[in-house]
Amino acid sequence: MPTAILPLPPVLRDAPDLRDALLVAFVRREQGLVLPPGNPKRLRGLSDVLALGARMAMRQRSYFRPTM
Repeated sequence: MPTAILPLPPVLRDAPDLRDALLVAFVRREQGLVLPPGNPKRLRGLSDVLALGARMAMRQRSYFRPTM
């Protein structure tokens, strides 16, 4: 699995007294379009979905909601 150095998230950046903190990323979520084979409507993004009146299904709501 590739690793990357990312900017500190606000929860760590805004806590200057927090020392020796370790942030472990265990979930990655990507957004995108799931299209039928061949992409018959030639959709390239959400704006195309809206402009062409294509059908759209929303993903389920998350059980985890950050409180910040």
